[in-house]
Amino acid sequence: MLTDTTGSPYAKVHALDGMKVKWTGGLWKERFDTCANSTVPQLKHMFDSKDISHVVENFKICAGDAEGDFDGTVFGDGDFYKWMESAIYTAYQTDNQLLKEEIENYIDLIGRAQQPDGYLSTKQIIGERTGNGVSRMGDINDFEVYNFGHMFTAACVHKRITGKNNFLTIAAKTADYLEHLYEEAERTGEVQTAVCPSHYMGLVEMYRTTGDKRYLKLAKQAIALRDSVKNGMDDNQDKIPLKQHEKILGHAVRANYLYAGVADLCLEEEDPDYMEVLHKVWRSLVDKKLYITGGCGALYNGASPYGYFLTISLCIRLMVMNISFRISRHIMRPVHLWAVFFGRTACSSWSQRQSTLIFWNE
Repeated sequence: MLTDTTGSPYAKVHALDGMKVKWTGGLWKERFDTCANSTVPQLKHMFDSKDISHVVENFKICAGDAEGDFDGTVFGDGDFYKWMESAIYTAYQTDNQLLKEEIENYIDLIGRAQQPDGYLSTKQIIGERTGNGVSRMGDINDFEVYNFGHMFTAACVHKRITGKNNFLTIAAKTADYLEHLYEEAERTGEVQTAVCPSHYMGLVEMYRTTGDKRYLKLAKQAIALRDSVKNGMDDNQDKIPLKQHEKILGHAVRANYLYAGVADLCLEEEDPDYMEVLHKVWRSLVDKKLYITGGCGALYNGASPYGYFLTISLCIRLMVMNISFRISRHIMRPVHLWAVFFGRTACSSWSQRQSTLIFWNE
């Protein structure tokens, strides 16, 4: 549901339309029911709670519906958009009218929180309003563009499932802001890495959803600008130019975002150099860093489940391009799918020691 490659010229296979598939029994029907009946409602409760996450409250403050200061995680906006993807799919699969209405109310709130120039990240909006010293694009670890990217993807899912333009219109305004930001970065040469760059995938999906090539151009520009980052680090995969990457290093979640975004670009536009990089880092990942748990890093510090699904996100994109026939031997055995799906619950003794956060230098 997250991607639509039916019109992608370099895609070898395409996913089924998730809205036309229904589980009738067995393991996956049980998992879907658990997600729809328990996971999605519980996450909604957590996002709505001022005391648990403060995420929806942050949007309300930005929209002028509430007073107060920012609280919660800097990537809370993006995590909320990820929840919205699942909520949209679940609501329309189960014909949950109440959830459909609540989703539309959230979209209205997000639109009212958005700034006139398209900017939309709650910590910075509240910071600029209160004068607490927090401002836009001041710290790459504030995850602003990460928040943008997941909003792009959620808006595309909403458009494809509902046919409505209201969420996509918000996303388009934020993409306009990003376009101006990158134009200024090219002019001045002052470029920052966007950690966990979800916007690469999000912008390509905006292109697939709207047909506007401006979004594909913007995704290509965003990826290319990484090569202008000064004093880069392995942790952010920006120490050397992207086309010189030969092995997968640094922060595993950030790497999976990066290479999945490059893979999305390569599904739309031929680039032999980027394809060569994807082949190299994929072999580095699969041959030297992938565990039976589905994790791909050497250390554990509490975020391991996230890396499982990002690894699968990258895997799916490379399978769509038919990048390697050896994928099935390493990834698609039932034991791997089982471990990836159930994560720490099924394979806790492995995942506690060997999960997703840091790649080592082989």
